[in-house]
Amino acid sequence: MQKQLLIIFLASISLFSTAQKQQKIFYNSDWKVCSKADATYYRLVTLDENGNSIGKAKNYYITGELRGECMMKYPDKRDLDNYINFGPSVAYYKSGKKLFEGNMDNGKKTGQWKSYHENGKVQSEEYYENGKAIGQWKFYFEDGNLESEENYTEGKRTGRWIEYFKNGKLKSEGNYYNDSKTGLWKSYHENGQLYSEGNYENDKPTGLWKIYVHPNGRLSKEQNFSTGQGQWKEYEYFNNGQLKSEASYAMIDKLRKPTGPRKEYFESGQLKSEGNYTNGEKTGYWKLYHKNGKMMIEGDYGQATPINRSIQLKTLHESYIPASFLLTTGKPVIMLFVSGGYGTRYVEQTILPAADQLKKKGIQTVVIEIGSDSKTLREWLDKNNMPFELYFNGSDLLFKHFTKKCPAAIFVNRKGKVVKIDEAEYEMTKNFDENLQLILTQ
Repeated sequence: MQKQLLIIFLASISLFSTAQKQQKIFYNSDWKVCSKADATYYRLVTLDENGNSIGKAKNYYITGELRGECMMKYPDKRDLDNYINFGPSVAYYKSGKKLFEGNMDNGKKTGQWKSYHENGKVQSEEYYENGKAIGQWKFYFEDGNLESEENYTEGKRTGRWIEYFKNGKLKSEGNYYNDSKTGLWKSYHENGQLYSEGNYENDKPTGLWKIYVHPNGRLSKEQNFSTGQGQWKEYEYFNNGQLKSEASYAMIDKLRKPTGPRKEYFESGQLKSEGNYTNGEKTGYWKLYHKNGKMMIEGDYGQATPINRSIQLKTLHESYIPASFLLTTGKPVIMLFVSGGYGTRYVEQTILPAADQLKKKGIQTVVIEIGSDSKTLREWLDKNNMPFELYFNGSDLLFKHFTKKCPAAIFVNRKGKVVKIDEAEYEMTKNFDENLQLILTQ
């Protein structure tokens, strides 16, 4: 009898020891079970017959440093990806400094949680109820200064939200309601000057917004989001407070594109250009002006005739006539092509006199500079009321129609109208003066 009891006792000890055997489980950075070779962490845990940890389960970095510890339960011991934390929980940096601490209730955060910078200072103070964020949260910079204050109700952002710069100055402030921005919001430059102000409704900007891009406090832009149908107006300003541009925009195919009227101004306040956009493209009647107020060029984009649609050209400067604005306005237009390397002297001695003669014949001219961004030439042409464009790309495609990279060329038919390059009857290349005289005598 005693022998039988001893056998039963030893067997029960054996079973108990087997049930309590410590396991080593490897996890990747997402805390999913993996092989040792792919592991970022590993866990040492001893489970009872119900899948509860006996004592705290301990997590380690793969290099051996303690990562954290908490009581755990595995509902299905065969599924090591599925576990529930409960009770006090704490985690550490590799250095051994505390990373965060708090309490778990059936796998959900509860009560106060704190996280820490590696220097030991508090990084955040958070509050939870049944796993949902509640109350006021605070975040701190590494030096201990307050970074932000946030408020939550049942996991949703609500009430006052404030952000700070490291120097302690206000960065942004506003309110949330039911997880959406609402009412007046303001943001600031690091020097304390206002950066932007405007209102939200259901997490979307509404009404007039003001943007102060420059930290000197001067108004840089205004956006009006009350134009309806997802459209708004923007007003940009120079540093001197003078209006730089006014335009309408809309979100089209998830892209911000100009649509509707647009005006641009010189810093003096003089009108620079005016016209319309449709779906991000210039349309309708446009006018461009010189700084002195005189007309540079005008016409209807709907009647514009590109020199060659197969040539993709890029306009580099906003003051240039747009690439697609090669048009006729009831009078012949002749394009005078100039290689950037020839500079102002060539233009002064050859192009300008030619343009004057063409003007007397009622033929409008536009100077096209190819291949270089000559600020001197650009300023000279503008000073002399010469319409001009600069094409940076595509010059080789243009020049392939010339015998050589010549300093000037005109593409016209016998009536003096602009035509495609391959339809041109006159190319003012080597015989510039001869061809010019031929056109003038038509």
